[in-house]
Amino acid sequence: MTWKPPQAFEEYKLIELLGRGGMGAVYLARDTILDRAVAIKFIAVDADQQARDRFVIEARAIARVQHPNVVAIYRVGEVEGRPFIVSELVRGKRLDLLAGSLSSEGLVDIAIQLCRGLAAAHRRGVLHRDLKPENAILAEGGEVKLLDFGIAKLTGEPERLSKASGFLAWNESTAILDGVPPGAPPSPASPARPANRTAPDLASATLPAGEKAAADLDVTASIPSLAAVAGTSFRPGERAGDDRPPEDWWAGAASSPSPSPTHDGAVMGTPFYIAPEVWGGAPASPRADVYSLGATLFMLAAGRPPHQGDSIYAIADKACRQDAPPVADAAPFLSDPVAAIIDRCLVRDPGGRFADGDAVREAFETLTAVRAQDKLPAGNPYRGLAAFEAAHQGLFFGRGREVRAVIERVRSGPWVLVAGDSGVGKSSLLRAGVLPAIAQGSLGDGRDYLTMTMMPSHAPWTTFIARLGATLGLDDLEADDDPMPIARSLARRLGDDLGVMVLIDQLEELVTLSDPEESALLAQALILLGQTVPGLHVACTVRADFLTRVSALPGIGETMDSALYLLRPMDEDGVREAIVGPARALGVSFESADIVDELAAAVAGAGGLPLLQFCLAELWQRHDRDAKQITRQSLDDLGGVDGALSNHADAVIADLRPGQKQAARTLLVKLVATSGTRERLSETELCGASDDARAALN
Repeated sequence: MTWKPPQAFEEYKLIELLGRGGMGAVYLARDTILDRAVAIKFIAVDADQQARDRFVIEARAIARVQHPNVVAIYRVGEVEGRPFIVSELVRGKRLDLLAGSLSSEGLVDIAIQLCRGLAAAHRRGVLHRDLKPENAILAEGGEVKLLDFGIAKLTGEPERLSKASGFLAWNESTAILDGVPPGAPPSPASPARPANRTAPDLASATLPAGEKAAADLDVTASIPSLAAVAGTSFRPGERAGDDRPPEDWWAGAASSPSPSPTHDGAVMGTPFYIAPEVWGGAPASPRADVYSLGATLFMLAAGRPPHQGDSIYAIADKACRQDAPPVADAAPFLSDPVAAIIDRCLVRDPGGRFADGDAVREAFETLTAVRAQDKLPAGNPYRGLAAFEAAHQGLFFGRGREVRAVIERVRSGPWVLVAGDSGVGKSSLLRAGVLPAIAQGSLGDGRDYLTMTMMPSHAPWTTFIARLGATLGLDDLEADDDPMPIARSLARRLGDDLGVMVLIDQLEELVTLSDPEESALLAQALILLGQTVPGLHVACTVRADFLTRVSALPGIGETMDSALYLLRPMDEDGVREAIVGPARALGVSFESADIVDELAAAVAGAGGLPLLQFCLAELWQRHDRDAKQITRQSLDDLGGVDGALSNHADAVIADLRPGQKQAARTLLVKLVATSGTRERLSETELCGASDDARAALN
């Protein structure tokens, strides 16, 4: 890199060079306006259009993700014609320096954080493509940060890059193989080697420092040359069946135009961590990143990669032809479940791997999930037709995967919108699963979290400010039209140590019951406060059939794509756990498995879960306390799941006097809202002057 950045430019002052790679040089610097240390990366090669475009893609990739386990980007700019990226400065150790020295618990903790960062990237349409121990850091505070998105691929939008890379440039001083455009001058760092070399010449070369050097290689190459030397039959689709020698393939790739050096048919990454199908010319995918994650974890556990070799081509050949060895053979200290997750990441067939980072995260987090059962509420463990609350966390079963997924969404963005059918369990998921877990520190950001819940009702903005002020002890919060003063007050109150998790339940009330002006104010404020106040997180629930109307609120529609989490009905395993878990927690079992089968079968269809909960609550009232069992006789006496609620309602009506029965029918009609959603009426609005109606209501 002959060009040197100025010592000071704009608001930045360079302090020292931190490192240099094939594409960039990174400096420690100080932001003189905000008075903080930052890292600034400059392009380290001639700033042609290809290098600039890659630089932009890296910046966009990091900015798109925005996650605690991904290094944060602050700014992109240009000085003296050279682009630069300003990012957070992370102090700690690169993971490659920890390889082979971790305990099983330490490895799992790092794995979960890596998975969270990778999952956030995949959800935002970012493929990392170079995940390896050198591209992640364990910060001094214990958090793991995913780094270096220099060859990331953004899905969902075209990459505007220049010609295909058909040559390899050898930079001996940094042990990096990186793509350069045809006709580029020789690398100044390696005058003894030609900058551009044909595939057969490179194939016969061994790496100067053996296998360790191969671990540090980044390769950008046309796949036909690699595939031919590795002895595989892989070819780009349009070339299938072509029997020309590798030299011609190489020349053709170099001379033909292509929109991107990251096109399908180019291998990009670090050899020890490249998925077999990528060596074979398959396009980048989340499953390929999962392979790289598995190879990274293998390296951290065993101190060596799953496949070794003294050249790029030897490594490629092994990856394509041989299964990865079981990680337990190289790291016997790992538990069987942990080893099984890593092994599944490394399956040669992409279809046998986890689908993406989220799926791997879920597998690891399932291993570490601990249920808080030290404080179980007294009384009936089933909630009937009522939602589970925070006090029932130890009795809330069947939604562990969904709880962890929503918590991950909370980490990733300013707000989360949980949508689903009526009766699917949205409120219970957040009230009994997500909120108490966050209050217990599951976000892992070092803050102590308070929680606040509300339903919009008629005056949602006024209610929100009043509840938030009461939760945080801020008496001076006012429901002003401008939310910025509120944001400043909240930021001062929260500081670096406190956080608040806000739940707005039944967000559809903003478009069915609430004052339109107050609804608009709250909608705008939710987005702004979540984006500008560190430590403030917002989760909302909404019925799926109201999504279109809710999306029309100011600011909601523009951010809904990234905020939306669709809560599906419980799967069979979840339903069974919801049935037996609460009773088991209190030492009660079901008399036979067929009772559980019958109860689980009744959940299918809309509204099944509330009816099941009602039936379970009634069964609990009738369970055999001496035998500590829920019996078949009790279920038969109820009339099964379908009969439990109707028989209960008939019994209530039968106990009323004739006048009360008529009043009850009138009340029930008034309790049905034409809008199809919840509606609140006062006792006077419901009953008028009728004593019978008041008696029926009470």
